[in-house]
Amino acid sequence: MTRPRIPAELLEAAHARRAARIAGDWVEADRLRASIEAAGWRVSDRGRDFALAPAHPPDVVEDDRIRYGSSGSVPSCQAEASTAAASVILRAADADVGPRLRALREQVASAAQVVVVADAPGPEVAASLERLLAEPSRDALEVTWTSARLGPAACLNIALRRAMGRVLIALGPAAEPRGNLVGPLAAVLESTDVAVAGMGGLAGEDVRRLRPVPPGDVAALDGRCLAVRRDLAALRGPIDERLATWQPLAIWWSLTLRDEGEGRPPLRAVAIGDLPILEHRADAGERPADLARLERRDRYRLLERFGGRPDLFEIGLQV
Repeated sequence: MTRPRIPAELLEAAHARRAARIAGDWVEADRLRASIEAAGWRVSDRGRDFALAPAHPPDVVEDDRIRYGSSGSVPSCQAEASTAAASVILRAADADVGPRLRALREQVASAAQVVVVADAPGPEVAASLERLLAEPSRDALEVTWTSARLGPAACLNIALRRAMGRVLIALGPAAEPRGNLVGPLAAVLESTDVAVAGMGGLAGEDVRRLRPVPPGDVAALDGRCLAVRRDLAALRGPIDERLATWQPLAIWWSLTLRDEGEGRPPLRAVAIGDLPILEHRADAGERPADLARLERRDRYRLLERFGGRPDLFEIGLQV
């Protein structure tokens, strides 16, 4: 494998950072690290030495298709006006999304957009997507491909950059639509005090004690189906791509979407009980081998971000 060429200015910055670390000038060392990372590179310390490596995989051009190495490389449409009533989002990785995608395309109206992020899928899943792209359909189907496995958070950020619907509906890895999702979710989101709506409500005293609760106002959603207005999703900014597992990611996003800042009443999260969704058993091939470790790490990130925010859980306690 060819090693990537390190730009001369970055190598110079890395040497200057090493000198700053040796001199104990940690402010300057941190400033130089930030400049290196902003340029898309990662610096790793090895005693008094260092190593530089690209922070993410490269984009790969194949004929008329680009496979993107990071969410930030994907052209964004977020500044453009919405052109569809809704965008429904799916991630394709190891399990074949063909049956779920066909079911979805049979149910959505012609005004809906379907956004699929093909997260470096295997040959069989890729072939299935190619066949779907060749089929005629009433909806607008967009598939964005990655050059390496980026994970659920990066893929959701990619989908948010490409989605053109007024309402964005992210489906979990086991959810298959069996009816109209757009209408019920869009109706709930017409209330401007509702930040997020979907299936699978959670509530509890704090982020460590969330538990399933009946439909209604909740603290967060568990990720089976999660809908938000496109303008609010853009306002709240990108999702933390360190999150590696789906349910903690959905909880993080739910709370982030609701959060108006400390001292201000949070927006609402609403769980709907009768959404037409069939839940499949999770495919073992979709679960990382170290799932327990990744989930534990994600829970720590949730606690770090929301552990001191009891105001975000008071609504859930009333359920």
